Amino acid sequence: MKYLFLLLSFTVLMLGACSGGSDDTSPTGIVDTVSADMVPASLKYELEGTSVKVNATADPCEEYSEEYGAGAVGACQPKLMRIYLEMAKRFMDTSKIMIEDIDEDMGFVADGETSTIDWGDGQIVSYSKTNATKYKVLIKENGVPSTYIDVNGKTIAIKIDFDVESFISDDSGKFEGTIEYQDKNNYTVTLLVMSQPCNSEDVSGPRNIKIIINKVQGVWSGYSMLYHPRWGGSYRGLDCNSGETADTGVLMYTNFVGNNKAAKVNAFVMKRTIADATFDSSLASYGIDTMCTNYSDILGAGGCTAAGSKMASFKNSYCNPADTLEALWENNCLEFDGTVASGTFPTGLWVYPGTFYNIEGSFSIPSSL
Repeated sequence: MKYLFLLLSFTVLMLGACSGGSDDTSPTGIVDTVSADMVPASLKYELEGTSVKVNATADPCEEYSEEYGAGAVGACQPKLMRIYLEMAKRFMDTSKIMIEDIDEDMGFVADGETSTIDWGDGQIVSYSKTNATKYKVLIKENGVPSTYIDVNGKTIAIKIDFDVESFISDDSGKFEGTIEYQDKNNYTVTLLVMSQPCNSEDVSGPRNIKIIINKVQGVWSGYSMLYHPRWGGSYRGLDCNSGETADTGVLMYTNFVGNNKAAKVNAFVMKRTIADATFDSSLASYGIDTMCTNYSDILGAGGCTAAGSKMASFKNSYCNPADTLEALWENNCLEFDGTVASGTFPTGLWVYPGTFYNIEGSFSIPSSL
């Protein structure tokens, strides 16, 4: 097992060549299917059938800056949505490799066995196996829990503290993922990425990301929630050394319904000062089109004066056909797919601002099985 873990940094580069789709309900089969299928074509990082990719290493909104200035964040919503889903999927893919490796090794462990193994280099692995589809694994490094996997039938949960673990990747931050699986057409994935470090190339980037994806009979629906501690970046004179405040801390919430033809999306932006008690009743008042109305300073000095009138056209919901990065605002995708157009936006699973902006404080990995 340890040798295979050392190969992860190389294996993860090959994930694009992996594919799932069979309805194998073993732990390996489940994560393989979900990893390959969790994002519909209309929300994928790479446009289907083309070489077009969203470039996550550059400012994804730059091409819209000339027309919209600081308000380009509205025009580039389809790009941002795909980037954030891809970020979450990459954490899922890393987890996939780990789960597949452990699942293979647990095949050599007798049912009912519980044990602890010293891998050396400060790594201690504990496991408890009931049977092939019910087991737990805990990895500690230098006495600190780094990874926890709980397989319970068709429900798989994983937690990784990337600030502690040293064999999977060089990522920082913390990760939680849960798969609740019925079959390849019906499942729920919940991914939570926390404590992402500030990137000097994208100061406005998110620190915390939560993605919930629910697939039911070929239609995906779900949520993305992001907390940006330094929203506005250079437009507001911020860099990675800037202190995080209630004024600079901004949350972006989206919910969506989509399939391989098109996706419709609602997008909302609010400062973290919005009271949790009024979130549900006031959410509709925080669409992209009202961003400058709600917060005249949110795009920096003069940003809303220059872009506010143009941003007023970014009214929910927008439609994003699978073969384009263009947002068609005030559009429910009816011309592209009737199923998406008639689909109901999910509600009820939002994480409220007061909780989400510091959600990493609730992260923990069990110290024992």
